[in-house]
Amino acid sequence: MNAAPDYRTHAEHGLMHGFPPAPDKVVTAKNGLWVPPFNRWAYQHMRELVPSVSIRSDAAPRPLLRTLRPALDEITIPQPDGSTASFDEFLRATYTDAMVVVHDGVVVQERYDNSMTPHTPHQMMSCTKSFIGLFAMAAAREGHVAETDRIGDLLAELEASGFADATFGHLLDMTNSLVFDETYDDPHADIHAYAAIVGIGEGSRQGSLRNLFEYLATLRNDPAEAHGAAFRYQTPKTDVVNWATNRATGRSLFENFSRLWAEMGGADEAYVLVDPVGAPVAGGGLNASPEDLARFALLMLTGDSMVAPSAVLDLIQGGGSVDAFLAGPDAIGTMADGNWTYRAQWWVRNEPGREAMTAIGVNGQWIYLDRARDVAIIKQSSQPVALDEWADDFTIAAFDRIIAALG
Repeated sequence: MNAAPDYRTHAEHGLMHGFPPAPDKVVTAKNGLWVPPFNRWAYQHMRELVPSVSIRSDAAPRPLLRTLRPALDEITIPQPDGSTASFDEFLRATYTDAMVVVHDGVVVQERYDNSMTPHTPHQMMSCTKSFIGLFAMAAAREGHVAETDRIGDLLAELEASGFADATFGHLLDMTNSLVFDETYDDPHADIHAYAAIVGIGEGSRQGSLRNLFEYLATLRNDPAEAHGAAFRYQTPKTDVVNWATNRATGRSLFENFSRLWAEMGGADEAYVLVDPVGAPVAGGGLNASPEDLARFALLMLTGDSMVAPSAVLDLIQGGGSVDAFLAGPDAIGTMADGNWTYRAQWWVRNEPGREAMTAIGVNGQWIYLDRARDVAIIKQSSQPVALDEWADDFTIAAFDRIIAALG
């Protein structure tokens, strides 16, 4: 078993304990996002490290019904190496802070660790992208923008960039050509320069660039690869999708989240991280509580939503190009079996009997929606490794076992 070699909670590590904490126990914007074990504390306290904008709901909170099923805690889960693990071993090995399972409109399983509560906002990393995809698809459905629209026509500021000749649809599905290295464990990769613009991590600021808008305009496409040829997971694409959606609709990301939170009956205060000029970190800035993400999942499972109506969800569940997905470098592990694609910022599974649309964030963030079987699984984690193929395959196997146990 690829067990957690040093599984301790942030309290057991002594992080941010004392007045002041010991120097080697201080969590900062520099070490909190990527560096273990500091992320164990940071993912529940991001607004103390980085500027943010609050998302509140003015509507009455939606009650969450609970009928917990203890038998789900007794399942065994196959590991990538062929052995099996208990449910508790799975939670520990994947550094799970919170996990909530919803079935037929009812919470049937929930677990919390590492000081998490049902109401604690938790950093969701790239799960944020999937919300951007929903807002973009809703804007297209409302006629504000079309997937065939050229980015340079939507955003004149990007006419000289590598995005200009790609379409809105290319960026939605991340099949536009772009020179951008998203290797999380390489400190010199572009993703760390991107994070530095926001003020997170150890990357170096890019010259005189002051914000994400200016940074996006500097990026170039790869002339050797045509737009639409391959799926390449690159975070700045989401920021452009959000920018174009905001420009086309006249609504900010914060307004879109507030509309959604009101519609789903959110009870807790969520927030979105912002850069130095207040621009949202659309590629990974959402922080939300497990209970509110369960409310979001309930809304998605019914499709009774202005933001995400069934027609939009059906388009996403239809998936993207299998050929483009397999042509890129991100089809790995379980996701290389030919049943996965990427559509509108969602990872889409169309394996018969296991269809799902999934929001995934590095370090173990998941919103797994199986609409056909009316099941949703929320998993918030503080894994020590950003991109962990073993943990992802283990997690998908666990979700399959949970759904099978629910019948």
